[in-house]
Amino acid sequence: MPKVMVLPLVLLIIGIAMFFLEALIPSMGLLTILALVCSITATILAFQVSTTFGVICVIAIAVSVPLAVVLFFKLMAKTNIVLKEGEKDFRPMEPKDYLIGKEGVAVTYLRPSGVAMINGNRFDVTAENDLLDEGTRIKVVSVEGFKVIVREVKAG
Repeated sequence: MPKVMVLPLVLLIIGIAMFFLEALIPSMGLLTILALVCSITATILAFQVSTTFGVICVIAIAVSVPLAVVLFFKLMAKTNIVLKEGEKDFRPMEPKDYLIGKEGVAVTYLRPSGVAMINGNRFDVTAENDLLDEGTRIKVVSVEGFKVIVREVKAG
């Protein structure tokens, strides 16, 4: 093999390897950019050696890039990032109308939003008027969509 073919061939192999590495180790596009630079440089250098060698590089890239993309999608389907068909990990929030009239205690400061313990469960709540301290007794006065509105329960 002539020495002039070594550099384009090495760059082509590195470029193709980086395309496949991007499928295995997502680098937010960094490996893809490096793969493109290596592949384009290899192709330019290959065409300077001979037209046949340049065409072989283009064909190698044209075959390997789609294979890398297919590999990427097949690997992504096996991760927890993508929901499989029939999986129901997502549960929409349900309205909390049943809380109206219930009493509880502010777990955090309500300025005006915070967390309260009602019926032994933690809820994100919003104070109706005032800013309430941690430990304040509260009562649910309304529910607007998914927003739970509370007010302080006055002693007495």
